[in-house]
Amino acid sequence: MNLSKRLAAAIFALGVSAVLPAADGSAQETTVPLSEATADELISALKPKGTGLTYRGVPERTQRGLSFEASETESSTGSGTAAAEPADLPAVSLNVPFAFDSADLTGDARRMLREVGKAMTSAELAPYRFLLEGHTDSVGPASYNKTLSQRRARAVREFLTAEMGVPENKLATRGHGERFLRDPQNPESAANRRVEIINIGS
Repeated sequence: MNLSKRLAAAIFALGVSAVLPAADGSAQETTVPLSEATADELISALKPKGTGLTYRGVPERTQRGLSFEASETESSTGSGTAAAEPADLPAVSLNVPFAFDSADLTGDARRMLREVGKAMTSAELAPYRFLLEGHTDSVGPASYNKTLSQRRARAVREFLTAEMGVPENKLATRGHGERFLRDPQNPESAANRRVEIINIGS
């Protein structure tokens, strides 16, 4: 693994992106600077909009999105139809900083994840479960990147459970490595190095 590229991978601008459904059903993305990423903003991004959905199991990621089995609870309009797939689930994408070539959280990562923990233990999000997905850029072998992304997703879970009191059974982890690049036109971009937090329902 190229030392300079791995070192560069550990130093990048931090931010939170919230993926929200637009009025036409397409994904809408908003970027919030890390310094402004409060627990309240994370609650807003991760809380289901409109109707409540109850998911069964952990959704599978496809090239088109997330695929899952779900039942839609009765909405204010009284409808109770099955959800289509794949679907946009409430999610945030975090550029969580780790120590060089490792799954050790930095001080900045811990500060970021404290806000995540506050959000997850809030009354608004307490009923839900979350999937923590690790992603990397394309630097280095794919097999190495997959393992590293798994370790980093688990490190996030361990911090949230041990330091923030999030129940372990509320958090699932998965590592994808470089398989799902956020910026496929720039595979080595820092935007691809992230942990995505997805609300997978109650």
